[in-house]
Amino acid sequence: MSSLRLPLVTVLLVMFVIAGQATASHPPYEYGFLGGDFSPDEDSFLSTWNDIHFACHFTDAENLQAAIDEIDPENQVLVDLGRAWQARVPSCDLAGPWGDVGLFISRVESLLSTLKANQERLLALWIFDEPDIDHGGPTDTDLQAAVDYLHEQVPGVPVFVNWFTPENNARIPHADWYATTQGGDPSALSGLGKPMFLWWFNNDADPDPTVINRRWQNLVGYYYKTNPPVITSLGWCCDSIENFAGPYNDNSTELDALLANLGQLRRDTGTVFRAPYAHRRDGSWYLFRREPDSTLSYTDDVTFPDYNPFPIGGSSPFYPAISMRLGVEGTWIRILRAGEDNGIYLAWIMPDDTWIDWVMLPRQTDAKPDMLRFRAVTWQAIRGMDGAVYVLRANLDADWVSLGGEATSAPFFKMVEDRLRVAVFWSDGQVYSREWNGVEWDPWVIEP
Repeated sequence: MSSLRLPLVTVLLVMFVIAGQATASHPPYEYGFLGGDFSPDEDSFLSTWNDIHFACHFTDAENLQAAIDEIDPENQVLVDLGRAWQARVPSCDLAGPWGDVGLFISRVESLLSTLKANQERLLALWIFDEPDIDHGGPTDTDLQAAVDYLHEQVPGVPVFVNWFTPENNARIPHADWYATTQGGDPSALSGLGKPMFLWWFNNDADPDPTVINRRWQNLVGYYYKTNPPVITSLGWCCDSIENFAGPYNDNSTELDALLANLGQLRRDTGTVFRAPYAHRRDGSWYLFRREPDSTLSYTDDVTFPDYNPFPIGGSSPFYPAISMRLGVEGTWIRILRAGEDNGIYLAWIMPDDTWIDWVMLPRQTDAKPDMLRFRAVTWQAIRGMDGAVYVLRANLDADWVSLGGEATSAPFFKMVEDRLRVAVFWSDGQVYSREWNGVEWDPWVIEP
C-alpha cells in the first residue's frame, strides 16, 4: 500500500483510438461545447464537433473557410447562421430586429459554395437559437422557408432550429432535427419523432457535479435501449472548459473536470460509458481515465487543473469502472479494469487516500466492465470471452455468476424505477436486459 498524494509526473494527452472494442448496433451521439471565448477550435480536444457563428467568426465565404480550417480536421463543424437574420449590420450579439427569409437568403447565398465544398465535415446548419424567448426571432413561416431553401441548396446536411420549450419544435415540421435548451433528459424530445440535439446543461448555471453525473448516467442508459429515438448530439453551453480560467466560465473546478473527462472519454473511445467519477461527502473527488499509452491515471481536487494526471499503475484498453462505499471510517473507492491481457483487476482507495494496489479477479473479458452501488451492494458486470454476461456482488458472491446471453457490447447497469437491470447489445442488433427481482435475475427480454 502507498499514498496517492505523491509528486506528479507529466503525462502527454493526445488522441487515440481503442482497438478491439465491442461493437454496438447504433452509433453514439456526437458531443461538443458551445460558448466560452468563441474561438473556432476551442475545446476541440474534448469534443467531436466545434461550432462557428455568422457575424462572430464569418460573414463571407473566405472567412467561413478560414474558420472551418481552424477546427481540428477530426471534428465535425456546427455552423450557426442565426445572426444572418439581423435586420441591421450583423453583430455577434443575439439581438434583433429580425428580418424575413429574403434577408436571410441574401446573407447566406454567398456562403453556399463553401458549405458544399465542406459538406462532409458539416454536423448541421443551425438557423436560429430560441425564437421562443425574450429576444424573439423570425416568424415560423420564414424559418420554415429557410429550412426548405437550405435543403435545396445543400442537400444532405441537417438543418434545425433550437427552441427553449421542447414542444415548439413541432412549429417547424420540415426541420431535420429537433433541438432544445432543456435537454437534460431525452424524454423532452423523444416522443416527437425526430433525431434530437440536446443541450444537456438544461439551462442550469454552475450545476452541482453530482447532479450532472446522474444526468449523464441516464443519458448512457438511454443509449442502451432497442432502437430509441436518435440522439444526434449533446451540447454544453456556455462555458469554456479548455480556458477554465477565462472570463466565460462560471463552473466549479469539479464540474469542469467532470465535463472534460466525459468529453475525452467520448472522443478517445468513440462511445459513451458511465463516468469514472467519485465524489466524497467531504467534497473531495476523483476522476479516472485511460491515457494514450494504455496506462491509467487520475485527477482530483488537488491535481486539477494546475497539474497533469497522476498514474495509478496498470493498463487497459478501456476507461476503468468506479464505485463508492461509505463505511464507518469514510468513503472507499473501488476501481475495476479490464487488462490488456483480458484479465480483470481490482484496486481501492481507502478513506485516508491510501492506495491498495491491483489484484487479479477470476475470469477474463475483452470489453469494458461496469460497476454500480445498489441497495448497499456493489454490483460488477463483465462480458465473458464466450459472449455471456457475468455478474459478481462484492463480498457476497464467491465467483462470477453467468447470466448467459449473446452480448456484442460491454454490459451496463440501469436503474429503472428503483429496479436494477443489466443491459447489453445482442447479436441480433437489439438491446436485451435482465432485471434483479430481489432474489434472482429474471430472464432476458428486449430492453424497451
